[in-house]
Amino acid sequence: MVEQNDYGWWYVVGGKVDFSYTGVSNYANEYGWWYISGGKVDFGFTGKASNDYGSWFCVNGKVDFSLS
Repeated sequence: MVEQNDYGWWYVVGGKVDFSYTGVSNYANEYGWWYISGGKVDFGFTGKASNDYGSWFCVNGKVDFSLS
């Protein structure tokens, strides 16, 4: 899941931030799917990235399904 705290938005698996993960989150939050870099949402990323479900185009870190 993607969770937010005072230090940013994080990719959390089993209650811990997965700092090893880079790619599109396999889990959406209420705001959508996100590009993760080193366990943290990368709001500066624009480009194509993948997860277990396929490849997606991201704009400012968020998957844009209209472009994918």
